[in-house]
Amino acid sequence: MKIYRENNCEIIKKDNGAWFSHVFISYRWKIVISALCLMVITGLVYLNSFSGKFVFDDEFTILLNPHIKMLWPLWAPISFLPLGPIMNITLAINYALSGFDVWSYHAINLSIHILAGLILFGIVRRTLNGKYLGTRYGKAALGLAMAIALIWLVHPLQTESVTYIIQRCESLMGLFYLLTLYFVIRGTNSSYKRWWYIAAVCVCALGMATKEVMVTAPLLVLLYDRIFLSQSFSQIFRQRWGLYAGLALTWAILWVILANKPYEQSAGFAYKGISPPTYATTQFEVITHYLKLSIWPYPLCLDYKWPVAQTIGKVLPSAIFIIGLFAVTLWLLRYRPALSFAGLWFFLILAPTSSIIPLADPAFEHRMYLPLAGVVVVLVIAGYEVLYCLFTKKKAVRKIIGLGLMVLTVAVLGTLTVRRNQDYFSPAKMWRDVIGKRPHNDRAYACLGIALSAQGKIGEAIKYYTKALQFKPNNADTHFNFGLALFRQGKVSLAIEHYTKALLLKPDDAEGHNNLGLALDAQGKYDDAISQYKKALQLNPNLEEARSNLINALANQGMIDEAISYYSELLKSNPENEKIHYNLGVALGKIGRLKEGIEHYTEAIRLKPDYVDAHINLSNALYEEGKIKEALHHLNQALSIKPDYAKAHYIMGRLLSRQGEDEKAIEHLETALKLQPDFKPTRQELYSLRQRLDLNKSIE
Repeated sequence: MKIYRENNCEIIKKDNGAWFSHVFISYRWKIVISALCLMVITGLVYLNSFSGKFVFDDEFTILLNPHIKMLWPLWAPISFLPLGPIMNITLAINYALSGFDVWSYHAINLSIHILAGLILFGIVRRTLNGKYLGTRYGKAALGLAMAIALIWLVHPLQTESVTYIIQRCESLMGLFYLLTLYFVIRGTNSSYKRWWYIAAVCVCALGMATKEVMVTAPLLVLLYDRIFLSQSFSQIFRQRWGLYAGLALTWAILWVILANKPYEQSAGFAYKGISPPTYATTQFEVITHYLKLSIWPYPLCLDYKWPVAQTIGKVLPSAIFIIGLFAVTLWLLRYRPALSFAGLWFFLILAPTSSIIPLADPAFEHRMYLPLAGVVVVLVIAGYEVLYCLFTKKKAVRKIIGLGLMVLTVAVLGTLTVRRNQDYFSPAKMWRDVIGKRPHNDRAYACLGIALSAQGKIGEAIKYYTKALQFKPNNADTHFNFGLALFRQGKVSLAIEHYTKALLLKPDDAEGHNNLGLALDAQGKYDDAISQYKKALQLNPNLEEARSNLINALANQGMIDEAISYYSELLKSNPENEKIHYNLGVALGKIGRLKEGIEHYTEAIRLKPDYVDAHINLSNALYEEGKIKEALHHLNQALSIKPDYAKAHYIMGRLLSRQGEDEKAIEHLETALKLQPDFKPTRQELYSLRQRLDLNKSIE
C-alpha cells in the first residue's frame, strides 16, 4: 500500500492496484479542533453557573468591599488586604462592567477556567510528546491530553473555584501557575527562549500577587525541568540560571504581601486556633477525602467546618494511606522520575494548605483546583495502559473503547457539575445543602439565618440562629445577627439581650454598639443610645450610620445645636449625601431656621429628585414662609412619586383645609385614612374639618 498526501488529502493505492482518497487533517488542525471542543463543552457545562448568586465570603470580599468601586488610580483596588492585589483588580474590572450584577463575575471566572484548561492541555501534550515519554505516548499524546484537560475542566470538584465567585483567586492563581510552567516548556527549545523565560517570570510574579499557594511554582518548575528537560541540575543552572533567579525573585512579592496581611486571625504559626501538629494530623483525613472526591465527587460541600483530629487512632488508616502514597512518589522520583511527577504535583501544590501551617478551616474543595490535574493524569494514563495491555494488537478496538469511556466519564462529570451549579442559585439553597451534609456545622445554620433574613423570612431565620447557638453558644456574630432579626420583629428587649451578649464576646465591634444604640433608641432610652453611638464612633470614626444615628438621638433629646454641629461636620466630608442634607434641614427647622432648612431640603432633592420626605418637609417649610404655590407644588411632586403615601395625603389635606379648599382637603384626608387607618392626627384633622363645615352650614 502506498500513501501520498496532497492538499489535506491522502491518496492511497492498495496492493491490488485500486485507488481511493480521504480527507487528511493536519496535526495542527487537530490541536485547534481539540481546543475548540474543550472550550465549547466547558462553556455548556458551566452555562447555568451564570444564575449563581453571591454566597458566603462573597459578601465581605465583594459586596462590602469599597476598594473595588474605583479602578483608577491603581492603588485604590489593590489596597484591600484580605485579597491579593491582582484578584482585587479583576473585581474592580467586574464592578466597572456590571456593578453588583453577577453576569460579568461569572463570565470572567469561566474565561479563566477555560484558559487554564487550554494551558493544561498544552502542557500535557508537550510532555507526552517529549523526549522522555514520546516513544511510549507520542502517538496518543493529543488524545490523552484532550481527555485529561476535558475531565479536569468539567469535574464537579472544580465548581467551588469557578461558580463560587470569590474563589476566582484559586483559579486565577492556577492559571498563572500553569502559564509559568508552559512558558518554560516552550522556551526550552525555542530560538526566542529569552522572551519565553521573561514571560514565565512575569506570570509567576502575577501569581504571587494573587494567592499564597503560588509559592511552590518555582520549585515545581525546577523539578519538571530536571525530570523532563535536562540531564542534571548543574546543566539547568548553567543554561537557565537567569530564569530561576527571576522566578526566585518573585518570592519577594509574596513576602511583601504576607508582611502586610493580618494573618494571626486565620492562618500561620501565630494563629492560636489549631496547633501545627494537630493541623498536620488532621490533614491526613482531609487529603484522603480530597482524593475520594477526585474519583467519586459526591457529596460536595461548600463549608465543611472540618473537626480537628482528637486522637492518632482516628486518623491512622488515612495516615498510613497518605504516607504510603508519598513514599511511593519519592521511590518513583528515584527510579522512575517521569512517573513521579504527578505525585510531586499533587503533594507540592497542596503543601501550603495541607501540611503543618495551620489555617482556620482545615478543608475547602477549591484547594484541589490544581492538584486535581495530577490525579486525573494518573487515572487517564492508567486507563490507557490497561487498554493497551488488553488490546495490544487491536488498535481500532482500543480507540473505540477509550473514546467511549472518555465520553461516558465527561457526560457523567458534566451532568454532576451542572447539578452542583444549581446549589449556587441562592444563598439559602446553598446553606440548606451544607446543613444536609454537615448537620453539626454551626456556621451553616447561622448563614442560613442570614440568607432567610435577607428574604424577609424572619421567623424562620430565628429558628436557625437558635440552632446555631446550640452548637456554639459563644459566637458573637450569631448573637449580633439574632439581635437584628429580633429587632426587625419588634422584639426590642430580646434584641438588646443578644446585642449585649455579642458585645461581651466582641467588645470592639463598632457595628454592634451602633445596633445596640438603635434598640435603646427604640425604647426611648436616648442617653444610653447616645453613649453607644459615641462608643461605635470611637472604635470606627468612619461609621457614618452611627454618626447619623447619634445626631438624630441628640435632636430627639432637644440638643439641636449639638446635632446641627455634627451634621455640618459630617457634610464637609460628604457634601453629596442627600440624607445628611435632609436631616440637617429637619434640625434647622426645629429651631426656626427655616430659610437654611429650605436650602438643605432643596439640595437633597437636587441630589435625589424622588426623595419623597424631602419634598414633604420642603413643602411644610415653604408654607410656613408663606410660599403657598411652591408648597403645593412639592406636595404634588411627592404624591406623583408615591401616590399611596398616607403622610403626603394627610399634609396635603391639612394644607388645603387652611387654604379653604375643604372638599379637596376631605378627599386627601379620607385617602390618608384608608391607607393608614391607625394614624390619629389624620382622623382628628378630618373630624375637625367636618365639624367646622357642619357648623358653617348651621349658621347659614
